[in-house]
Amino acid sequence: MAQARPGVLDEDLVAWPDLASLPNPLARFHHRTSFPAPHGRLACWERARSQLRQALADRMRQRTLPVAPTSPLAAERAWFLARQIMAKGQYSRVGQHIRLSDLQTELDILKDQSATYVRASWQWGAGRKIDSDDVRWLSVHLHHVQGDTLASPRPPADRTSPPPRYFWQTYSPALTRSITADVLRDALTGYRDLVEVNFPRFGAALGLYSVFPIRVEGLVVVPSDESEPQPATVTYALRPDETSGPQDRPVVDLCLSDKSVFPEESLWAKVREDRSTAFRLPGMTQQEALLPYHDRQATNLAYRWLARDLQAVGWLERAVTFSD
Repeated sequence: MAQARPGVLDEDLVAWPDLASLPNPLARFHHRTSFPAPHGRLACWERARSQLRQALADRMRQRTLPVAPTSPLAAERAWFLARQIMAKGQYSRVGQHIRLSDLQTELDILKDQSATYVRASWQWGAGRKIDSDDVRWLSVHLHHVQGDTLASPRPPADRTSPPPRYFWQTYSPALTRSITADVLRDALTGYRDLVEVNFPRFGAALGLYSVFPIRVEGLVVVPSDESEPQPATVTYALRPDETSGPQDRPVVDLCLSDKSVFPEESLWAKVREDRSTAFRLPGMTQQEALLPYHDRQATNLAYRWLARDLQAVGWLERAVTFSD
């Protein structure tokens, strides 16, 4: 099968008797591919899936699947991109707010630079690479931002003395717990947004989505030893919540401790009693390292849950990892 360039053929699909009869030169075609002739009950679906898998994996890896402008994942993406553009590799330049007028000026410069290219990308220092698709997306998203500034989705660190040995220690235990609760809540809301916008027809077949509405229960452990290099962690379970509606904000209930020990009457006994579904067994708990200063913690969690579900139903061939 050869894919023609625009304007080469009038018909959508043309069959030739053999390869020798293909029009020449082949420069009139994007590329040629060969594959076994589809046959069987699911042949068309399997062919379509093979065509879509790589594109889906790329969008997943880049974390650029569409969501509504009101989604917490859109807020994280907007701040992440704006911070890259305004900091230009020196993040100390950017505080908790960015003036929209300043950001728009920088976006206009980038759009002018890329006007004559099909695709362009920029990277400043050790920062993440952004491309012209990111610039266009952010330009449109700014129309939905209220006020004159774009704000960081997370509060700043609240401890400056004594001077911390590790950056995560600039966040007090109480603030660490608060940010963690917000991240988990935003991740669940964002996961739901991803499924409902991008996979509405088979969302009920996805493992985590099939359990909604759910709540989070867990333990945030902040080491009391200041010399401890290990960052704070959260151990949590995602549990069915019979008291909430499907579109309610997820309830997040986190305890705070300096030891990885739950009270006796706690979570684990409850988790083992949770009902199972076709795609999820009860009793599952997860653990995450807490880095409150990362810009896309909720995004990374939401995409990790979605990638696990898509792999389970065959739409991702292999696991996709996310890090900042």
